[in-house]
Amino acid sequence: MSDPGSVAAASVVTTRGRAAHRWDRPWTRRQIVFGVAPVAAWAVAVQTGVLRHAGTIAVVGSWLGLYLWFALFPIVARRRLGAVAAVRGSWAIDLACAFLATVAMGLVVLLTGGGDGAHDGASYGGYGGGPAWTLALFGVGAVLVGPWCEEVFFRGFLLHALRRHGHASVAWLAQAFLFAAVHPYSAPTLVGVGAVGLVLAAVARIRPTLRAAWLAHGAFNALAFAFVVAAALRLAASGFLGVALELEHRADAQVARVVRVVDGGPAEGAGIAVGDVIVSIDGEPPGRDGFTTFLATHGPGTPVAVQLVRDGETLVRAVTLAERP
Repeated sequence: MSDPGSVAAASVVTTRGRAAHRWDRPWTRRQIVFGVAPVAAWAVAVQTGVLRHAGTIAVVGSWLGLYLWFALFPIVARRRLGAVAAVRGSWAIDLACAFLATVAMGLVVLLTGGGDGAHDGASYGGYGGGPAWTLALFGVGAVLVGPWCEEVFFRGFLLHALRRHGHASVAWLAQAFLFAAVHPYSAPTLVGVGAVGLVLAAVARIRPTLRAAWLAHGAFNALAFAFVVAAALRLAASGFLGVALELEHRADAQVARVVRVVDGGPAEGAGIAVGDVIVSIDGEPPGRDGFTTFLATHGPGTPVAVQLVRDGETLVRAVTLAERP
């Protein structure tokens, strides 16, 4: 008796006359779990902040390992993704789909309030003031390598594998959720990333190969990277307070708790300590990005008044912003 999966795949190839969704071949539940487990573990590490305490080399190495898994797991699992590498089909249609998808993803991100992604990308891993090579590596990975690896795994493998074992809506939402979770962004941005995953899933289902989804993903990331570079340059030129902050949402206001004070920095010199809760700087409360936007408009040498609460007592500390180290 013929294998139903093979018959279905052959039918698609016949009707389309070009490379078909050959990644639609059945995957076992064991293979799905084995493929998803390390990615889910990575997502937990990212969302719990474990990687933020690691060094640059460790973070970059972990990212490279993750993307190798994205690209190689389908091959290791002996599921040759012929359609992924196929070059047949209309480039014009793929480019048109990619353009429309890029516009759609941009609108989705704006509507979901995910506009903090540039700040997230610029600050994560030291991009805002770290080695220049990290920013260059981030750009190559974000625009070229990352989109390809992610499309192979999330749309080429996970979306289609889950569709064979459940309802299509569950598969679409699951791949979008995991796709968002592996990114080290704040909550509003993660909603936008998940929505981007849904748009890319639609492109992957419409076109016979992953080429259109890859082009759309790369184009969208190129635009996002441009904002990351702008945010990084703005961050590098901004005044330096010398603290690491953790935002807290309270009933009456949003505040920023000091979780680290840089040795020899302006904050330490002004007597600001770990555990202090900063209410405002020059009367400005923290925004969704903490005080990054405020500091970007106040350069080194600017005196500011930091209002904070310590042990229930409200204090004001005069601080002169310094240049970033």
